[in-house]
Amino acid sequence: MTIHVRQQNKMAHYQQIGEAEIDGNPWYHDIREYFKRGVYPPKATKHDKRTLRRLATGFLLSGVIPYKRSVDSTLLRCVDDCEAREIMEEVHGRAFSTHANGHALACKIL
Repeated sequence: MTIHVRQQNKMAHYQQIGEAEIDGNPWYHDIREYFKRGVYPPKATKHDKRTLRRLATGFLLSGVIPYKRSVDSTLLRCVDDCEAREIMEEVHGRAFSTHANGHALACKIL
């Protein structure tokens, strides 16, 4: 058995920012549609449907905005890629003028 290890040049939380969804919808679109209409994505397999139901238990929909329940029951607002980039720029460059590493920056945002 061979284990392949790959080194990333960016932190994991930063890699997702800026990568637009293929279909143009935010990453939480399927969860939101499941809450609003009770429908699954087109071409979803039985396994996909079960996974979506399990994922949805950790979220709450308030209007059109989903919130993720954290371990301590704090509700974390779900944001799309564009809004995440704006938040990162605001916290990192403008309002707080910090040059903190990724983990410290994420703690300030949360």
